[in-house]
Amino acid sequence: MASSRELRELVVLGLGAVTSIGPTVASAASAFRAGIVRSHPLRHFTGFDGDTEGNPITGRPVTGFTDGFAQFGLWLRLALGALDDLRCQLDADADQPSAWQGTALIACLPALTPERFALPTDDVAGLLREAFLDPLQQIAGLSFAQPHVHTCFGHCGAGQAVHLARQLLAAEPKLERVLLVGSDSTIDAQSLGWLADQGRLKTAENPVGLIPGEAGIAVLVEPPRSAHGGRPLGRLSPATISAGLGPEAANIDLGRQLGATVQEALRSADLTTGADLYVDLNGETWRTECWGIALTCMQKALGNHDLRTVIPGTSFGETGAASGLLALALATRAFVRGHARSKTAAVVSVDELRATSAFLVSGA
Repeated sequence: MASSRELRELVVLGLGAVTSIGPTVASAASAFRAGIVRSHPLRHFTGFDGDTEGNPITGRPVTGFTDGFAQFGLWLRLALGALDDLRCQLDADADQPSAWQGTALIACLPALTPERFALPTDDVAGLLREAFLDPLQQIAGLSFAQPHVHTCFGHCGAGQAVHLARQLLAAEPKLERVLLVGSDSTIDAQSLGWLADQGRLKTAENPVGLIPGEAGIAVLVEPPRSAHGGRPLGRLSPATISAGLGPEAANIDLGRQLGATVQEALRSADLTTGADLYVDLNGETWRTECWGIALTCMQKALGNHDLRTVIPGTSFGETGAASGLLALALATRAFVRGHARSKTAAVVSVDELRATSAFLVSGA
C-alpha cells in the first residue's frame, strides 16, 4: 500500500470521453483547442420567446450516439462510451474482468432532485445501484472491487471524487486503482423543462442563459510509483472543497468563497508560468459575477501571476456533473500534447447549492 505521503498526488493512467465535438478524448481535446462548436436544434423541446412562435432550443448533443436515450439509459450510454475509449488506451488485459478486481469505481452523476427528475427519492442509493451502477458493470463486463463503488453528485462531484479516490487508495491495501466516471446530460426533456421553468436556457429573449450539453468521461487514477505500472499521463493534487452556502447565497459571498477555494488549491503550485484555470462558466450571470469576484480576490492575494481562464462550456455547453472530469481530461491532454501554457492547471467548480471545489492538474 502506498503511504499517505506518496498520496499527496494521484497519477492519471488513462482517459476516455464521448462529447458533442469528438467521440474520443483525443478528438474532443483537439476540437476544443481548435475552437470547434457543434450546435443543433433540440426538436424534442420548444422554447417560447415572448409572443413569438415556439422555436427549438439550441444545444450541444452527441448526435447519432445518444438519440432516443433518456435519464439512466442516457447516462449509461455516455459512461460506457467513455469507458470503451479509455480501455482502448490500456493494456490488452483491460478487457478481462479480473483486471479490474483491484479497482474502485466512483461515479459522478447529477443529483436526483425532485425538481429536475420525477423519481422516487426515498432510496436514492438503491435506485442508483439498480439503474446505473450495476448495469454499468454488467454491460461493460467488468467486476470492480466491492464494496468500493461510490457516487458523487453535481458540478463539484469531480473534486469530491478526487478527494475520495485519494482516501480510498491510502486506506485500502487491496485497492490498486480508482476509476472515475462522469456522465450527465441537460438535453433530456425533463432537464430542459426544469431549466426553462427557471429561465436558465439561452434564447433570443434570454441571451445570458446556458446552452445544454452532454458528455461522458472516464479517468483512471492510481498512486504514484504504483506496482501496476503504465505510462502516466498527468498528476492530480489534493482537492479543496468548501461547503455549500445555499442557493440563496449572495454572489459576492460565493465569489469570495470561490476565490479562497482556488487560492488554497494553488498554495503549493509553481506559478512562475502562471496557471490555466478550467472553470465551469456556462453563460449564466450568477456564475460570471462570482468568477469575476473570485479573480479579483485572487489577484490581490497572489500578485501579478498570469491566471488564464479556460471555459470548456464554450464548446461543449452545460455538461453538469461531467464538467469537472471533462476539464480534468482537457487539462491532462494539454500536458500530454505539449501545448499547455503553464506548469499548472486548476479545475474549478461551483454547484447548484453554491459549494465550491478546486484541484490541480500537472504534467507527468
